[in-house]
Amino acid sequence: MIKTGYMLAFMLLLAVPARSDLIYVDLPPPEGFFGGINGTTATKSFDLDSNGTVDIEFVAGLEIFGFWTQMPETTRVVTAPGYGIVPMQPGEAIGATLGPTQHPRASLISDSQVWANVLGLGNLSFGFNDGDDVVGGAWHDEATGIGDNAYLGIEFLGDAGTHYGWIHIQEFAGLGGWFYEYAYEDTPGASLIAGVIPEPSSVLLLLLGGACLLSLRRKC
Repeated sequence: MIKTGYMLAFMLLLAVPARSDLIYVDLPPPEGFFGGINGTTATKSFDLDSNGTVDIEFVAGLEIFGFWTQMPETTRVVTAPGYGIVPMQPGEAIGATLGPTQHPRASLISDSQVWANVLGLGNLSFGFNDGDDVVGGAWHDEATGIGDNAYLGIEFLGDAGTHYGWIHIQEFAGLGGWFYEYAYEDTPGASLIAGVIPEPSSVLLLLLGGACLLSLRRKC
């Protein structure tokens, strides 16, 4: 019986998939981020690895109508030539090498995705409040009037080297949007998949396997 218990415990531990160190942060409830309230401009900064250095900042405003990014020279985001920051889709790989875009509006986006340091007004979305409320930009579908619910791929410099990650954003009407969650690989240079987060089942199996071993040792 003891041998059978040990075998079960080891099988549970082996069932935990090997992976690199993914750091995941949920933002419940989604953090709303909008400019234009009383004519103000809103800003939100992300220090993804909590080392005291801002990796990327988002800006939204009404007086300057739009939703855009600011970032240090050591940060780059996934872009497409002639299009801007790409709204990446769940399942896309984010790393040193980038594949072609999987976005539903791919016909509007260059096939090639590249890393770039992007600054400037309205690089996520923009609008003109001249009586017609025209809204457009990389993260806003002008045909449907719906903002993208997608992932911003990011490359930033941490204390140990270059890291890759993503930020989950829902754009809204050129005024900002919502931030849902973000993740990055703690291992420098390691790639990750947009939208993939640590599996609770893996953590549960690890704890269960450890508990089984501890229980068996006490019986010996």
